[in-house]
Amino acid sequence: MYRVLCLDGGGMRGYLQSNLIKKVSEEDKRILKGFNAIAGTSVGAINAAAMAIGMPIDEVIGLMDSVGPKVFKNPWYEKLEEMWGLRKSKYSNTELDVLPPLNRKRF
Repeated sequence: MYRVLCLDGGGMRGYLQSNLIKKVSEEDKRILKGFNAIAGTSVGAINAAAMAIGMPIDEVIGLMDSVGPKVFKNPWYEKLEEMWGLRKSKYSNTELDVLPPLNRKRF
């Protein structure tokens, strides 16, 4: 049987997702090793990529703490634009430059 862990997007809800992954892995480390593939959308993709390269979950949670509010902000005036469907994406990618580069030694 092929098992895929799919992680959804949702802005800062990814912080909750990271903490849930930590709690599950603390309870039984075998659970997360039982998947053949890990996939995600938006912030779920960040969590999936971190898990795929073996980044410690505490490091992912720290990343969410430090850069999450900068990346996943949505000012009130941008919500006005959403009402008329003028926006193409819910979040801006301008703050993604604050993310640290991946440590390629983990591969």
